[in-house]
Amino acid sequence: MKFENKMDKTHKALYDGYKQSIEKITEIEEKLDKLAYKVENQEITLKVLKSVK
Repeated sequence: MKFENKMDKTHKALYDGYKQSIEKITEIEEKLDKLAYKVENQEITLKVLKSVK
């Protein structure tokens, strides 16, 4: 009984750590997507400005 209880707590801790990691990775991916979008738009703007000159 003690072993089962200990394993249950260990599994919960591992799952919580895994869940936090996945949430942070998702957050970082969203930020990266936003930055990539901004960079792409700046490149387009620069091309337009260069073609005007």
